[in-house]
Amino acid sequence: MERLTIKTEKGAALKMASTYPSEDAARNDLMQRYRIAVDHLAAYEDTGLTPVEISELKGLWKVVCELYGINTVGLSTNNPLTLEELREMDREWVWVERIGEYTKTIKKFINGYGFVLMPESFVVVIETKFKFEEYGKTWFAYRRKPEEGME
Repeated sequence: MERLTIKTEKGAALKMASTYPSEDAARNDLMQRYRIAVDHLAAYEDTGLTPVEISELKGLWKVVCELYGINTVGLSTNNPLTLEELREMDREWVWVERIGEYTKTIKKFINGYGFVLMPESFVVVIETKFKFEEYGKTWFAYRRKPEEGME
């Protein structure tokens, strides 16, 4: 049987052993996902609303959009940009998420808004250059921070 998980030395299970080149890469991915989950929880707690109140607001949002003819198609989608889309966004801001193994050109845990510099073929985030040639391997770009999307 092919395993879909790996176990750390301390016994923690990490997903899809075959997708990671090393246990450290799997652990880094897990920590990144954990940080995102904690950020989502903090954002929810910052609203001061209960889950029921949030559901009611989502329903109200849909009614208001229908009443005023607001087109919400595309507001909830915030898929990673394609490299072609990124190349068309010279001098525009994008959200950058680090993925995969760390390279010498990308500092650990750098996620944030960056400025697309097309002639140079990279995005700059806090003095860190995300090179187009590494796109999809070590980083992705989005039109906005992923958790800022609406449903």
